[in-house]
Amino acid sequence: MDLTAQQTEWMPTEIYDAIFCALVFLGTNDAIKTLFTCRLTCSYLKSVAEASLVWETLYKRRWKQHDREREQKRRAKFAHDPFQRFLHRAWIDHRVRTMVYRMSLFKKGRFARAQILGDYGEDALEQLRKLANFDPSPTRGSHWLSDAYWATQTIGALERRAAMNRLSRITNGEHFELEEGLSVLSSFFGVGYSEIKEKLDNMAERCKEDLFLTLRDLSDTQTICIAICDWMRSQGFVPSGSRETYLDLDNHFIHKMPNERGNLPLTMVAVFVALARRLGLDARPVSFPRHVHAWVKVHDKDESIAVDVFNSKERPILTPDLLEASFRELHMAPERLSTFLQPTSTGLMLERAARNVASSLRTLTPYSKPRYWDVVRSCYAMVSVLSYFANASEELLRHLTKRIQYVFPVDIPIVINLELYPNEPRDTNASKALADIIRHHKIQEYGPPPKSLLRIPTMPYFVGLVVIHNGGEMCVIIGWNIDGTWKSDDDNRRSSPEEPVYELSCTSTASEIREDAQIRRTTQKYMKPFPAPDMGNPKGWGLYYVVTDLIQDLGRIFRSAVVSDDRYLWFIPNDELAARYPDDTAAGRKFMGIAPDSAI
Repeated sequence: MDLTAQQTEWMPTEIYDAIFCALVFLGTNDAIKTLFTCRLTCSYLKSVAEASLVWETLYKRRWKQHDREREQKRRAKFAHDPFQRFLHRAWIDHRVRTMVYRMSLFKKGRFARAQILGDYGEDALEQLRKLANFDPSPTRGSHWLSDAYWATQTIGALERRAAMNRLSRITNGEHFELEEGLSVLSSFFGVGYSEIKEKLDNMAERCKEDLFLTLRDLSDTQTICIAICDWMRSQGFVPSGSRETYLDLDNHFIHKMPNERGNLPLTMVAVFVALARRLGLDARPVSFPRHVHAWVKVHDKDESIAVDVFNSKERPILTPDLLEASFRELHMAPERLSTFLQPTSTGLMLERAARNVASSLRTLTPYSKPRYWDVVRSCYAMVSVLSYFANASEELLRHLTKRIQYVFPVDIPIVINLELYPNEPRDTNASKALADIIRHHKIQEYGPPPKSLLRIPTMPYFVGLVVIHNGGEMCVIIGWNIDGTWKSDDDNRRSSPEEPVYELSCTSTASEIREDAQIRRTTQKYMKPFPAPDMGNPKGWGLYYVVTDLIQDLGRIFRSAVVSDDRYLWFIPNDELAARYPDDTAAGRKFMGIAPDSAI
């Protein structure tokens, strides 16, 4: 039966609170909807619902990750009002969605909106991860691809900002575990330390379970160390067997471990130390000249053992004689040996890891076939870390101006503007260069729109169409020219109305000769539309996943994608690209068989 407002007040608030607390069994979203509905019934239920202790439970269930400083302020401000704390955090989620949506729609104002997201810090990450979903979904609106791109870019920038802050503290002598230090390099791939820590925690739990089943004596330090090495090999942590696999770029980043082609000593030692410490051992890395090994304190004794994780199958324990003989082979002064037998700081290990990345970048081989984006991120990580340790800020800045502004557009407002520039001493060359980068980035946002290019009737192709180039390379058309200013890479012909030159973004590797290995220019006779093969996905969407995985910045200039009945894939231009090629959207609709008045 229906209750009047007066009748609802006959029931004690404790009964209502018990009812509201039981709502959590409906699920978080249903409980929130029910509570907000109750608030609308009458003023009495509104006050009871807002005062319910259930909001504390719902808050913890809905948000697992928080910006530490902001969460402390929220708890201090709303110490006795969990409902208001919930509303404050929900408002941030709303703001995050709004900022990403407007970044994908409007070029102007992106710097300011990215800066707002940067200020939110980890408070924004959970909502950003929901938006960073590249799965085709018309229900998410007409800009789902560009929304996912800008959300992904912002996540990466936030992780890199946190990594730069951590890197600064490491260089200032603050102690960090090796795994957290190496996570600085992984952050340039958009992987944060929390993700790496969770992976190592799970790995340690599995290792612990297996060791309890196989070991009888868990008090012998050497036995446990050998068992951990054996377990790691069983999980794929095997040493690189050749120079080509040793220099594989994936070997340097802890989030990519284990590498099925073989692993480096430094990353293997980092994983070993992480597992050993989680199992109760005092383990640390040692930066020995030839290759890194682990230092482990013997239980209840004032001595240690050296563990060669890389060669653990042949000789897991390095005796003092072996270490001394190895040192002599390097023709180094004997009195320096003692300094190389002690645990090494995380800062020095991180610097060594960055130099290893530099070695791999100098010797890229066709065997490894590194992807363009992996090379760019690796270079960004290496230069950033070495610049901090060598105080070579100019080197970092030169790299930023050439590449990072294009590949990582959100890093300028978040990483440089919020982290690097405020911490750089004023009136230095580095400070002035950073200020110039920020100013130039802002000016670009408000620059005049590009000149519009009108199609000629004989042009068969249009921006956004997926084509195959020279019979083997999948590409996406990102522009074309007919005024003679472009040349074809295939036959050196200049563009003309009779023979337009198309610009393609390609699924290539970074081992190509051209500086920007992603871009090709060619005429239409060297390419043709590429129908999606049957890859187990309905309507040809398998090709979409392949292309977006290999060309990772399509969301910057395209807002969504469609597949035709003939299984052709078309990336729909965003407003900025559509303004430059105003007739191409209509041409795309006609080619794909989409009605002029249909929503895309």
